[in-house]
Amino acid sequence: MSVTVYTFNVQHGQGTDDSFNYQRQIDAMVGDIFAIQERSVPETGWDTPMTNAGFAQAVYRPNQIGGGDGNAIWYKSSTITVLNTYEVQLSIGAQRGWSGTNVDKSAVAVKVQAEGQKFYFVGTHLCQAAGAD
Repeated sequence: MSVTVYTFNVQHGQGTDDSFNYQRQIDAMVGDIFAIQERSVPETGWDTPMTNAGFAQAVYRPNQIGGGDGNAIWYKSSTITVLNTYEVQLSIGAQRGWSGTNVDKSAVAVKVQAEGQKFYFVGTHLCQAAGAD
């Protein structure tokens, strides 16, 4: 079995050059299944290009209850079959001490089948010690 997996912190589509270019990030995603961190919803730059590239979103969970950025798992629909999805809130009300910024985090997972083999794939975006509740 050969399945290529990646994890990407997409930073809401913003590159290291500070420009927002979703297509550039999508073009770098050559694989079968991806854990995506800092995916915002609603996100007008992701959905259509990812679908056009042959990917589907299996699961999304915001970090903060009520919305915002979070974790997602996207997969190549021609090579991966999603059997089940999972999501969990890892913290509620966690704040960065010096700024009071909410640093809640979540995790997402899928049970998938590829080339006749089943496996679990988990994506999370852990935070600094301030969120360790």
